[in-house]
Amino acid sequence: MKINSTQTAYRFKPGQVIVLKNFQDSGVIENAPVLKIDDDVEILVTIQYIIHTESHIEIGFLPVEVSYVSNMAYMILKTVFVDFETEIFTVDCAYIQEYIVESKEVESAMKVEVFVVE
Repeated sequence: MKINSTQTAYRFKPGQVIVLKNFQDSGVIENAPVLKIDDDVEILVTIQYIIHTESHIEIGFLPVEVSYVSNMAYMILKTVFVDFETEIFTVDCAYIQEYIVESKEVESAMKVEVFVVE
């Protein structure tokens, strides 16, 4: 497996495998706990679909449950967005803070680096 050494923002296609790594809290949800995925985590996903708009690209893949979350019971990664203006990659996610019946998933997002596997 060879991973591109630079991020590739506009050459994605369905069936391609990408690596998500270097996750950082995006700060998009006010008063939410800081989201933290361990620094050495690299997650491989296969692109299922791509949607191009005037402002961004949406990269869809099958949801991935992440168990390397330092301060949450679990987190599910859902979709990657690439903003054309800022060229920032974010991954939509949902998390639960505790394993209790009353806990509800909270939607959020994390900044992420995306690399193409060749």
